Amino acid sequence: KKSATKPNNIQRRPISSNNARKSEEKTSNRMRWVILIVAIIIGGIACLYGSYQQISTHGDNDFKSKQKPSSDSKADSLEDQFTKLSKVKMAHKIQEGWLNAHKDTISIIHVNDIETNLSSAIFNAVAQRKPTLMKDYASIRNNWQIMNWDLLQLARSKNISLNGTRWKPDDPIFVLGEERDKGGMIGSRRDHPVMLANLTLFKFLKATFAPNNWLYWTGELSIFEEQVEMSATIPNDVNKENEDIQDGWKAFRILENGISNFESDNKSNKSRDDSSLWIPMLWLSHPGVVAHTHYDTQHNMFIQIHGTKRFLLFPPATELFSYPNIHRSYRQSQLHFEEPHSNFTSRLGSFTHIFQPTHHPEGSIQLETIPAPTTSFSPSYPIVDGSQSAIEVLLQPGDVLYIPPYWQHRVESLTLSLSLSILSPSHLEAAFAEIYWESVPFGDFKTSKEARATAVKWFLTLLIDKLIQKHVITSSNNTIQFAQELYFTRFQLLPSYMNDQLYSCPITYTFNSSFNDTSTTNTTETVSTQEVKEIEMQQLMKKNQKNFNKAVSQLVELLLEVDAEEAIKRTFLRDYMEQIVRWAVGPKHTAGFIYKCFI
Repeated sequence: KKSATKPNNIQRRPISSNNARKSEEKTSNRMRWVILIVAIIIGGIACLYGSYQQISTHGDNDFKSKQKPSSDSKADSLEDQFTKLSKVKMAHKIQEGWLNAHKDTISIIHVNDIETNLSSAIFNAVAQRKPTLMKDYASIRNNWQIMNWDLLQLARSKNISLNGTRWKPDDPIFVLGEERDKGGMIGSRRDHPVMLANLTLFKFLKATFAPNNWLYWTGELSIFEEQVEMSATIPNDVNKENEDIQDGWKAFRILENGISNFESDNKSNKSRDDSSLWIPMLWLSHPGVVAHTHYDTQHNMFIQIHGTKRFLLFPPATELFSYPNIHRSYRQSQLHFEEPHSNFTSRLGSFTHIFQPTHHPEGSIQLETIPAPTTSFSPSYPIVDGSQSAIEVLLQPGDVLYIPPYWQHRVESLTLSLSLSILSPSHLEAAFAEIYWESVPFGDFKTSKEARATAVKWFLTLLIDKLIQKHVITSSNNTIQFAQELYFTRFQLLPSYMNDQLYSCPITYTFNSSFNDTSTTNTTETVSTQEVKEIEMQQLMKKNQKNFNKAVSQLVELLLEVDAEEAIKRTFLRDYMEQIVRWAVGPKHTAGFIYKCFI
């Protein structure tokens, strides 16, 4: 009050008091900035959370409905919601420019043909090497307990764990990656599904109605059976006369010559019981989920339990631009049929080549001409470009689909779906494994990257040229063209940071068959360091010439013995070239080595 009535009596603050006031102001300003930054972070998190509530459409119409079907009334019970859901199918639209209107047909075996002898039906399907549909196999539909399971009731009555469920919040197209990393592989970890732990079956089913949740789970059948305390494929009445019924899923194993005690003239499917060779897997997926186009090296017997799935099947000769073998997403296609075809052609960039129309030996598949300003490149196998046809199959409960090795397939869940697959080892898988692990004479070339690069280029050139001479490979005229095809179909579509275009090829020496040791040892002239390296490398190559030729001849003979079409052998040889180059220069420089040292 005194200061209010006598302002003239107020004393000035000392200088130290002024400094304190400035310090307080700075502190106050800092606090304002901190509060503002925190507010921005909270707002960003809120926006991200809100975006998860509505699936982004990305400006295209690849879904008939981007929103998952849900109940109109919040009062509906979960059972009512599932009843409504079963009447709705979510289907992706294949964009124009990928596939033509014509659909190839699939071999169909009706239930009456296989009711008494399932083994013979499987044997014939494998012998034809083409996909086969066993339509509405009644022995499964009427006798397997899993066909009558009420998933919702089962989820409520038992605490069933679905560890390892894959989750994607913005896109139902599942491309596997990080979980398949064998170590030292290329590929981004950002775009792959998130693996969830401690997720239960009940939560999985309840999340079906959330628009921001796309869930996809696979697990071993035996582990699932332990949790539900029931046998899935063995009927209650085990005294059924039909042995196929008693065997359950084991009736769908494929026993192939060279893998087990199976003779080519024996159509029995029960000659061996080795559980380590076959592991039946369950697949549970939300409506709209797509297992991206991929291929397996084993025989696949795919059995639909609940819901509906749509398959697109492509023969091995169809070039679908698989990821490199050293990539986390190996054996999966880089093409997305849900995207405009123009996206694919534009991504090829400056390395795009001219494709000449060709005739596929098994049908009238032709190639469009893709304009290119530079190098001419004419593969003799079909490229997906709008004229390619695919086999389309709809699987209903009780249907069984046989997929041969190396047949590429895209799998789409039109409804909530539960499936069972039995993968059986193939003779192709065994034969290629033997070739892959065949010894190569690189022991003397381990001293440096330069020496390894020289050995790898020399060895692969000898191998590919010899395979072309023996007509194992007819789509390429020489090793350079084979390397072109490999780079173009596997590495060109990858992001530029993986392609390593700036890679500098290590100096690789060409073997000089007329090289003479004595001509170099008697010289009195001064030689450069580079010339010394050249002499040493020529000496090393001459020393290993016989070993290299012997190893190449052995590999060629093994490949000639493999009973497979050229497209499958070509796929293996691309894998083989990648792995050999990877040994020499590492995974990050494999693409650069192929591009700079071969092409």
